[in-house]
Amino acid sequence: MNMHVYFPKPFSQLHTLSRVSKLLSLILFVSICTNVNSKNIPKVAEVFKVDDSIILYASEKDSGKRGGLEIFTIDSSGKNQRKLIPLTVRGRGEYDPHISPDGRSISYTTYRYGGYKVATQSLITNKVERATKTPHYAYDGAYSPDGKKLVFNRVDTARSPWFRGPSELFILDIDSGKQSRLTKTGQWNVHQSFSPDGSQVVFASRQSNGDYQIALIDSDGGEIKLITNPDRMEFAPSYSPDGKYIAFLAIVDESIEVFVKPVKGGDERQLTDNAKSERKESWGDDNQIMWKYKTSWSPDESKIAFASSMEGDYDIYVVDVATKQLARLTESKELDIGPTWVKRLAR
Repeated sequence: MNMHVYFPKPFSQLHTLSRVSKLLSLILFVSICTNVNSKNIPKVAEVFKVDDSIILYASEKDSGKRGGLEIFTIDSSGKNQRKLIPLTVRGRGEYDPHISPDGRSISYTTYRYGGYKVATQSLITNKVERATKTPHYAYDGAYSPDGKKLVFNRVDTARSPWFRGPSELFILDIDSGKQSRLTKTGQWNVHQSFSPDGSQVVFASRQSNGDYQIALIDSDGGEIKLITNPDRMEFAPSYSPDGKYIAFLAIVDESIEVFVKPVKGGDERQLTDNAKSERKESWGDDNQIMWKYKTSWSPDESKIAFASSMEGDYDIYVVDVATKQLARLTESKELDIGPTWVKRLAR
């Protein structure tokens, strides 16, 4: 079992979550002592009818444990893995991939500018441009539905060191480079993305007790609305393509599970049950939640991709929203994390 833990700074230098941190040593101990058979979970092609959509994700598979993350694509069948964005700074990485609505550009987090920033890259010409041009460390730039803006989280500090401080949400106008503040909480706000109609942003917002909750805010600012269970840790939200549901991850009985909740209210559904199958997440530190985990819907809204270490190593899994059937997409001895499911790429 691979127990390597990779920290793309500055998350290794950030806060400690007060309630969750008490569970971590127990979770890690159970994970080490649990012998999990990787054959328990079938491969995607064995149980799902696949289409020609693709999934982007970040992986150490080529660079190794001391190399860093690179961005790959893989068919929804689990075949045809291909490197899209290679590593630029050894020991750091390229991750948090997002595709523009027209499929012609990609945004991602990179260290190539002397500290983590958001970059965009044309998939037609391969030209790379720095998107966030202030010295602040910035992460995870997700496109607006019209492709003209990015919502990202940025360390909120007025002076160096630019990696130390709470993380607030900002919206970037791509053409002008202008950044507009969206949140001012003094806490950490992460895992952000626009609603399909562009009117709202969903994200995970750290609360005063140290836990994260799923939150909504209008894309032009305003009041933050918490929409999920205040009694547990919740993060990595994503809208369904029709905008009617939000998928997210939550800690239940010391395991990370996938949930779906109607945006306009109603009962949530738990899609995975890793505790019952005696699989545990192997966390080396609770700050890993900030960058390793993400949910992403398939274009036809039938499935959700997410990263998990339920079988020992971090890989990408897919769960069917209707049937709750779980399947493995990738299988690597290194990190495979942060999936983004898209219909196509323009080449």
